[in-house]
Amino acid sequence: MKVVLSPLDAVWQAMEHLEERQCVARRTDLLAAALGRDPGRHSHEELEAAIDRLRRDRHLADTNSGDMTTRQPLRSERAMIAALRDRRPEALASAQDITAQLEATSLTDGQRDAVRTILLSDNRIVVVQGFAGTGKTRMLKEVVQLAGDRPVIGLAPSSAAARILALEAGIDTTTLQ
Repeated sequence: MKVVLSPLDAVWQAMEHLEERQCVARRTDLLAAALGRDPGRHSHEELEAAIDRLRRDRHLADTNSGDMTTRQPLRSERAMIAALRDRRPEALASAQDITAQLEATSLTDGQRDAVRTILLSDNRIVVVQGFAGTGKTRMLKEVVQLAGDRPVIGLAPSSAAARILALEAGIDTTTLQ
């Protein structure tokens, strides 16, 4: 038995599908995805009206660029901004402990600087970016050791990268998505 979707449901499901890959969608992409869900079932005009209704009812929100998004990415973005503004009450390790520990490692100067930045920053979120094979995971292992019982959480761009980071650095890791 085939379930028949209303134009609103077709647009909403199309938006959910688009959001699996990106947080915002152009109106034309949303319309194309909704039209493609059940070709011929709903007219272009019906789906345009459904998009307008979802916007009017505030289920879809317009972005500054003219694209659309749902409320969930907006809530996530606000939570992320709040977390970025929230400061740590103290460093994760003392500068002396960090210096002593790092002298006994084979880390490069750049990796040592990254360890110091992560552990001494009052930011709760610190981004580490670099090419594959440059030693990010090795550096994070030192961060974990020096942080002691304080949690260090990793975010990676893919599930494969998250698994490797968790396995090799020994930290809780998830994907950015």
